[in-house]
Amino acid sequence: DEYSAEASRKNMTIWEEFCVRGYYRTYDGMNLLKHALHNTVPDIKKSAGKDEDGHDIKVPDNRSKYCANRRRRYSGPWTTRNCNTTTAWRRNTTC
Repeated sequence: DEYSAEASRKNMTIWEEFCVRGYYRTYDGMNLLKHALHNTVPDIKKSAGKDEDGHDIKVPDNRSKYCANRRRRYSGPWTTRNCNTTTAWRRNTTC
């Protein structure tokens, strides 16, 4: 199945509250919502140094993946069912 999501306008909740910053890319709430619709987590990488040619050695960023997974689970219309207050949401998504 193929799912898609888009927003004609974005706000601080999408840009900041549901944001996960990786080493190479920032994943905002819309990116995480798309992954949530597909029941996946973004493939977030970080640099583990340089190889002999000067290129980055990319390895999975497990901490950022964990944060993305926590945030995507509490994003979208199902947030109010799973999490009744903002405090509970922050407790469940803070990394």
